[in-house]
Amino acid sequence: MPVSDAQTNTPLSMLIIDDEPYITVILSRFFGQEEIVTANDGAAALEILGSRGDFDVVLCDLNMPEIDGIDIYGWLRAHRPNLSERIIFLSGGAYDARMISFTANTTQPIVDKPFTFEELIGLVKRIARPSQVAVQG
Repeated sequence: MPVSDAQTNTPLSMLIIDDEPYITVILSRFFGQEEIVTANDGAAALEILGSRGDFDVVLCDLNMPEIDGIDIYGWLRAHRPNLSERIIFLSGGAYDARMISFTANTTQPIVDKPFTFEELIGLVKRIARPSQVAVQG
């Protein structure tokens, strides 16, 4: 069930960031007809974000070692503020005080693992240029 731009039928560009490689593989396969770029840690994600102009949506694990989703979100707010509004966080829980504070105050969607693909599709449609996105059957 791919997601694409309803007006041009062009694939959406997606950055998927998760320190669990099987999550990036599963999501890449699910969104296989879209333009997918993956990163398996925060440092790789920041390198990609620094070298590439934009994505239609970013799916980002919240809790990762060293550079986590909060750090990536902070970088986006400072360097790509429009893209910071198109991030969806994925979370497996295990929050420390910093994560609890962030999740209580962020307006960005947070999807708890395990999630359903229908739930994720709904958020991608809402976040990634909502007036142009449609699910293709």
